[in-house]
Amino acid sequence: MESVLAIFVSLLFAGGGMATFVVPIVAILWWAGQQQKRRQAAWAQAASELGLTYVAGRIFGRRYGHPVQVSTVTRGSGKNRSTFTVVSGRLETPLDTGLSVRRHGFFTNLFHGGHDIRFGDPVFDDAFIVQADEDHRAHLLLTPALRRLLLDHLGRSGTFVLSDHGLVVERAGMVTDRRWLHWSVELVSRAAYQLDRARLHVPTASPLAGHRHAWAAYASARGLRGLDTPLCMWGKLEGIDVVVYAVRTGALTYALSIQLRFGRSLALGLLVEPKRTLDRLAVFFGSQDHKFGDSDFDEAFTVKVSDVERVEAVLDSEVRSQLLAVHNGVGPVSVRDDGLTVRLPFVPRDPSAVPRTVHQLTGVAELITSRSPADQQVGPYR
Repeated sequence: MESVLAIFVSLLFAGGGMATFVVPIVAILWWAGQQQKRRQAAWAQAASELGLTYVAGRIFGRRYGHPVQVSTVTRGSGKNRSTFTVVSGRLETPLDTGLSVRRHGFFTNLFHGGHDIRFGDPVFDDAFIVQADEDHRAHLLLTPALRRLLLDHLGRSGTFVLSDHGLVVERAGMVTDRRWLHWSVELVSRAAYQLDRARLHVPTASPLAGHRHAWAAYASARGLRGLDTPLCMWGKLEGIDVVVYAVRTGALTYALSIQLRFGRSLALGLLVEPKRTLDRLAVFFGSQDHKFGDSDFDEAFTVKVSDVERVEAVLDSEVRSQLLAVHNGVGPVSVRDDGLTVRLPFVPRDPSAVPRTVHQLTGVAELITSRSPADQQVGPYR
């Protein structure tokens, strides 16, 4: 910035036509630099006061047990580019209700469409548009305490959206007002905390209600934890981290995700994925695909690996046979150095299918880790 100021001064004294064009540009750059310094100082101080961290132009950390972040985003292009300060308080495990809460206004009233859920609270109902897949779940999520929190801060919040992921508040420009930063961080973190407490009293989504008992019984028997909103369970099985959840993909539609993480990396540089048409074309043109001489497995999976010698021992015939059984009987299974993943675009109709699949995958994961020594280095495809 000192060099920019030196150019400004030299041009000012030199005079001439060049200064007429350059001096305003230098002045704008100098002003922008000063604004940036003010923002950095204000954000660093606000972060310190809030017990958060300021690094590389953003504030982040945890309040009330939930991740919070303050950052800037630029939208638009050319002369229509605008900068906004964005403050978010997130749920680490998003809800599955399709929740959307916005302030009533000309554009939201014009474009929101769909059903506006009413709470029998005239002040709140007149202030906000609330949408969700199921009214009864939204009523339990938006407790009187959370509705009051939103109402109390309605006039100061700028643009905001409360959703399954938490609360996001936006304000135009690069905000340097520390009082606003304190207020917005407090608001989004309190809202995330309130949502997280309320979810404990929200029943499972109606299409998944038949699965709830089977998942809960399996979790209880195996020492796993779980939630109803979203329907999920997690914990350790035989030293392997397990996370299973129904992922909302649309209104009352759900996919299934099962993730198992090994206690240590295989350190093979390994990536095993179900083979697609494009993979077959890539192999035709010379892309890597390790072959085991196992026709069924080689046809079903693409294998990338850096440690070719060890992979033959880790993914032996028994492991390959079980992976193929999961692939054919359950759905697409992937293997990396850190674990196994199965993702389905739907939740199987049979309530016992998911617990049975988790049990089957845990057995495969145990086999794989038992064949991998503990003292190997991590490979490049981790």
